[in-house]
Amino acid sequence: MANPLRSTDDLIANAMQYGSLSSSGYVYASLGTAQTTTAGGAVTWHRFPQTYTVPTPTSPVTGWQVMSFNMAVTGSFGITVPCIETVLGTLTVSGNSFAAGSSMPSRAQYGGSSQQLNAGLVMLHVSGSMTATTPTITVTYANQDNTGSRSATVTLPTNAQVNSAYGWASRLQSGDHAVRSVSNMSISAGTAGTVRVLGLTPLMYGMGANTTTSLDGLPLSVKAIPAFSLAGGETIAFWTSSATTSSRSSMWHMELAPIT
Repeated sequence: MANPLRSTDDLIANAMQYGSLSSSGYVYASLGTAQTTTAGGAVTWHRFPQTYTVPTPTSPVTGWQVMSFNMAVTGSFGITVPCIETVLGTLTVSGNSFAAGSSMPSRAQYGGSSQQLNAGLVMLHVSGSMTATTPTITVTYANQDNTGSRSATVTLPTNAQVNSAYGWASRLQSGDHAVRSVSNMSISAGTAGTVRVLGLTPLMYGMGANTTTSLDGLPLSVKAIPAFSLAGGETIAFWTSSATTSSRSSMWHMELAPIT
């Protein structure tokens, strides 16, 4: 975008002049069984299959900024995250076949400079039902400094269900805190299913059963991350941590302020 957001004052002024884009939706997903893994040292997450596509703006608006977000998820959980996803790699269990994805992108931040993004929230996402007993997945990755040939292993539950996911930042090699790209994935056992490595770029995140985040009057339990603007056509996905129940559902509401 030619003129990225410079300050929160600009955001509020644009919203007052042009109005904000109000969007709401319902998301739902069901897991066949509780999906947890302690052997792999991974945090269990849950990805809702329903996503939101950012509308294409019209002149003089050039893009959007998340101004507020509300989401109420059923069941106990830790964090809710609306985010942009980057597919870093995909493993097809049948044939133990790996397909490379993209590296984490660069984004224009405050003042217009482009900054390299790294995935601190990096997930193993089950996108096709697996048939395997506690399989171990090995991921070869480049870290936050783009140092390659780093390796991490995560043990998944037996027959992991679609849309279960496992945050494996705790499994990175010593000194690593984020992932830039993935060069290989392999699995120790299994005959069916697909697993993706997703790098998440959070737009906002919050804690609590009914999460409300905003740039002004921000509660202590939530954090806003107005790091960059959103272009038309980008996809926002919704995640929640500690998915220890068989199903999850939520209503969400989001306000996008225009950027000129």
